[in-house]
Amino acid sequence: MKVERESFVRFAVAVALACYDLPADRAMTSDEGARLVKGVIDMALGPAASGVLVEPMRNYPPSGKMPLIISVAGVQQHLFWFYPQQPFEEMCETLSAMLKAFISMPATTSPGAYRPDCCAP
Repeated sequence: MKVERESFVRFAVAVALACYDLPADRAMTSDEGARLVKGVIDMALGPAASGVLVEPMRNYPPSGKMPLIISVAGVQQHLFWFYPQQPFEEMCETLSAMLKAFISMPATTSPGAYRPDCCAP
């Protein structure tokens, strides 16, 4: 049975999110949010995520949303808005959509662009 790549990414992100225990009030700092998102990406993509870095955008005023910069081998950067109070289903949808967009980018997007092994055509 052939598993469609996009369905696999969404499933992997859903499983990874289910493995994390968030505080009941979902209160967290932007650094904690970045660690959570990095952990979910690591679990969803496995060894292919070793070149992925997740960092909070510095000097952003505290609010209910956290801008996180997701970079791959320092070449490709993506802005991901993390909402700690967001339901898991929505968080799964937004994170998997971002990852699907990333992995569907052609390898020639930029010179030296990194493309995880899991994402090769």
